[in-house]
Amino acid sequence: MARVFSISDLHVDYKLNLLWVSNLSDFDYNKDYLICAGDISHKIKLLSITLKLLSEKFKKVLFVPGNHDLWVRENNFSNSLEKFYKLKDLCGSFNISQVSIEIVEGQFSILICPMFAWYTKPEEGDDSLYIPKKLEDPDLKMWVDNREIKWPDFGDFSHATDYFLNLNDVNNTYDYTTIITFSHFLPRNDLIFDYTKPSGFKDPYPQFNFTRVAGSWNIDKQLRDLKSNVHIYGHQHWNRFRYIDNVLYVSHVLGSPKDRQRSGIEDKNYLLKLIWSTENGLYDGTEN
Repeated sequence: MARVFSISDLHVDYKLNLLWVSNLSDFDYNKDYLICAGDISHKIKLLSITLKLLSEKFKKVLFVPGNHDLWVRENNFSNSLEKFYKLKDLCGSFNISQVSIEIVEGQFSILICPMFAWYTKPEEGDDSLYIPKKLEDPDLKMWVDNREIKWPDFGDFSHATDYFLNLNDVNNTYDYTTIITFSHFLPRNDLIFDYTKPSGFKDPYPQFNFTRVAGSWNIDKQLRDLKSNVHIYGHQHWNRFRYIDNVLYVSHVLGSPKDRQRSGIEDKNYLLKLIWSTENGLYDGTEN
């Protein structure tokens, strides 16, 4: 039996998170595929350790970088795009895929498509996921990317989102029983808000407006051009499982230890998210 699992935002800079990855079974996933939707670490050494660990535990790992992965805090790179291409080489050295792969198992034919992307700020384009927020700081002073992400001139592309989306192959001329796409960043702003929060929920960061740096509507356009059935994403550190206009959107993050405390699940019981299997097909939303 082959299975497809997902996880994002491993943030192995936290020792507990690296331990969680290390403790994943060396045997249970040998026939399985893992979608890792970005944000492992800004440190190349930790990225390398984690990618190697995952590649040894799974039949195949697919990965796209998130914003933390492209920070240039260590000053080893002149800019974040240079680091992006270094990470592509690193993935190649561990046989980790950043291009589409097919899974053919009996009656099933699955296509998994990694999607490079970024977020569009409201001043950068109409595809921004921005929604105004009272008391917000429009300069995003607390947003670390403002200091740690450094872009070169993108030439014919107006900003990072346009550049990265242009790297994706959106020509789908084949029929598959299931198409799974994934990006680190959010494809639409109606995924941002958690409608299950209690009415008394208090915003811990009233000046921070995440929608300014959440993602891009053009990600959604691309995944629908690909006829995606399921889209995996990360970035927000809130888990989601939601159908919108015939596409299942799933976010399943490891996040910080505080994120997991908020979910009420102990680390030893925090599992990868099962997305698909040859036994049951597409995961139906019940517990793994």
